[in-house]
Amino acid sequence: MSSRRIAYVQWKVTLDPTLAARVESANWDPVSRKPRYGSRKQLLESLLREWLERQEGASPNVNTL
Repeated sequence: MSSRRIAYVQWKVTLDPTLAARVESANWDPVSRKPRYGSRKQLLESLLREWLERQEGASPNVNTL
């Protein structure tokens, strides 16, 4: 049985510092004193999937951003 690896894509994003700080704070691990490993990736993937589902269900001429 062969296992396939997913080739991930790296994006560089620039965010408002207050927003970024709030996200970091919400995902903070007090033991390691940094954001939980993988928490940003999980959050972005979840939000993007949810947004895409809304886009796919919307009328073709409606942008829901």
